Amino acid sequence: MSRKAVALILIAYFVAALAFATFEEIRSQTIAIPAYTFGALVGRAIAVFVPAGIIPVVVWAFFKFKAENASGPLVLWAVLSVAFAYFENYGERTDQVREINNFATLTMTPEKRAEAIRLGVRACLKAQGEILVSRQLLTSQNLETYCRCYMENGLAAMTPDERRQVAETGKPPVSVQPKMDQVAMNCLAAVSKNQFDKDEWVDVPSRQ
Repeated sequence: MSRKAVALILIAYFVAALAFATFEEIRSQTIAIPAYTFGALVGRAIAVFVPAGIIPVVVWAFFKFKAENASGPLVLWAVLSVAFAYFENYGERTDQVREINNFATLTMTPEKRAEAIRLGVRACLKAQGEILVSRQLLTSQNLETYCRCYMENGLAAMTPDERRQVAETGKPPVSVQPKMDQVAMNCLAAVSKNQFDKDEWVDVPSRQ
């Protein structure tokens, strides 16, 4: 085996690790997790590629890194890469199930809850902001307060199963829409009457 062949095989290994990292990042996206970046993908690929190569490189070192003796270490590198990828995938799935359960039961850490609310507020501003302001239902100054009310009380209005479906699929079930409509009405009324401000949060009572 030539040195060029060894180099090409190692490049192929890293590309495979990068593909695995891309799959894992896309699969693991939930409502509480921000979007991935290229840097994160490369980092995850390195986390699989480099540790799996430590033992094969040590073994190959005994053969003074001769290309003709690279077959065994390269096979071992491939086997260990698959093993590392499997255990990382298993850990990711376990963490994701735990995060979904925490979201469904509203037992997230303060940081995760704040991130979920932040993403929800951003989506609310994008989806409803222009319409509410153009209809003069809200001003641009109190729009974010409304969206925070909408997200906080909307999460509380859902059942655990509904929140679980939102976390797993990114889409709310049909049963959620009437609840969110009522929350929107309550929050509009609360904001217009200045029943709370953005520093001191007060839950909006549901209308009977």
